[in-house]
Amino acid sequence: MKKKSIALLIGVLFSICTSFVVSAKDYVFTVDGIGDIKVGTKMSSLPKQVPGLYDKVEFVEEDSGEAADEYTVRYYRMVSGQEVVLKIYPENDKIIGIDVVSKRIKTANGLSLASTASELFAAGAHAVAWNDGSVYIVCDGVLFLDQPLSKTGMKKAEQAYLGESVKFEASDFTGNPGRINTSELWKEIVNTDISFPGSKTDTLSLILGILFIAVMLAIIAHMVYVNYFRKEYPETLPDMSGSADNNAYVKEAMDNLYNVEFTPYCDPNETPGPDVYNFPIGRKSAYHAKEVLDEVYANHLPVDGEAAEDLRKVSIVTNEAFKRTFAGSWKYLIITAIIGVCSCLLNSDLTPLPFFSLSCVLYYFSCRTPNYVLMKKDLKALKSGHVSSSLTNGLIAGIFGLAASAPVYVTVIKNRNTGEVLSRDEDHSMTVVGLAIMVILFIILAMFMMFIGIFNYLRNYVLRK
Repeated sequence: MKKKSIALLIGVLFSICTSFVVSAKDYVFTVDGIGDIKVGTKMSSLPKQVPGLYDKVEFVEEDSGEAADEYTVRYYRMVSGQEVVLKIYPENDKIIGIDVVSKRIKTANGLSLASTASELFAAGAHAVAWNDGSVYIVCDGVLFLDQPLSKTGMKKAEQAYLGESVKFEASDFTGNPGRINTSELWKEIVNTDISFPGSKTDTLSLILGILFIAVMLAIIAHMVYVNYFRKEYPETLPDMSGSADNNAYVKEAMDNLYNVEFTPYCDPNETPGPDVYNFPIGRKSAYHAKEVLDEVYANHLPVDGEAAEDLRKVSIVTNEAFKRTFAGSWKYLIITAIIGVCSCLLNSDLTPLPFFSLSCVLYYFSCRTPNYVLMKKDLKALKSGHVSSSLTNGLIAGIFGLAASAPVYVTVIKNRNTGEVLSRDEDHSMTVVGLAIMVILFIILAMFMMFIGIFNYLRNYVLRK
């Protein structure tokens, strides 16, 4: 009898252990739910109790939100003994969301509410920055919510809320998650393989961003080459005897260029002196000079005597005409650089630096204009007596004038009988408004520098080669 009792006891204990092992194995939390409790199933089919998971179901109504926006949350909680294990959120007799609030429930990789952020990220987790400023951790296809953020994490969350692309790490979180969730919406996102909001950079946006940066760098590289590495015409010729035909052809071609097509670079209202040189001024003259010189150097060398000297002189002035000089606004560059530095200081990091640096470099080189264009403007200004300012300098002067011309309202109170001034009050509030508007306009102008640089590049390097 005693042996039978012991055997029965062992059998019961074995059954209990087996039941526990099976239930622990079966009750794994996934994106679909846990056990037979699935997202999308009817609430009416929800079991009143599930051995090893919960003993009873309680309906709960809770007030949530601030006073002005207070609302009632209705859900069912699954209780095992004194412990709340799950929270089920219904809608129209259908389960739309499930919260795990017990450390006993684990995911496929054994992760639970007892897991740290380091353990979650080691298991392949990544962060999801939602558009309401909250940050979730995704692992094993479910959401680990209410994970406290460190100072760096809070800063990244703010950046993500403002639309910046950030990458969260384990060090951006502290403590443990408050609950694990899956929902109808989240299940749909995961199963349709839609990109997680804020968690990964959109592939197309990334490709377009890389292409844009590559194009900008290629433009800058082209401008650097044109300014400093492009081959010029030789300004010294080898001491070799030239044939009579070459000498005659070259001398005639150079005389026609220098004395007929080129223009003296001096005041058009004065007679050119002996120290004044002629230059190919204007696009048409410069391009024709280049065409003639290319043909001469390719087919009519060597030359000597007067032909060689004339060829050297025309080569020198043509090289000078094709050299480039910065014709943009130094004020614009300085203001944009200051705004870039202030943006880095206000942002407490160097995130804005690449944009403003690239803009300034692009603008500087794009404003380096061929001298044959600038010489033509100089002669036009000397002839008319009117020096024109660049559009950018005019805009900057106008913006400064906006603040300087702000009205000051003066209130004077006098004694009616004696005319004595009793008080004088000056209202400078409009000056403050003018300064604020000035700063805003300068910021807008700085943001447009890159686009102005692209426009200048097309004008000065594509149309004016």
